[in-house]
Amino acid sequence: MLKRNWRQNVYLERLAKEDELATLPVRKPLLVLAGEADLSVPINGVRETVARACRNGTALTFKRYPGLDHDPTMTNSTPDQLTWIRDRFAGKAAIPNCPR
Repeated sequence: MLKRNWRQNVYLERLAKEDELATLPVRKPLLVLAGEADLSVPINGVRETVARACRNGTALTFKRYPGLDHDPTMTNSTPDQLTWIRDRFAGKAAIPNCPR
């Protein structure tokens, strides 16, 4: 970071590309939870990432929580998280709901 043009480093560019969200398909079921009033992880960015992941072949279940910020979403979504996980361990198929 102390060198001029440090951002134009081939290794840094490769790392940034590999670390970009939703560019490669996830081969297993994925649950994405988001609070619609989340100030830490804004819902619009989550929606964009979900749409990109779906376009890239990831079968995911996306659940939104109206009016909730980040921490309340994590707390209030616990029953949904546990149900989703129990169903996977029970061999039930995840039901993707990618936006059309």
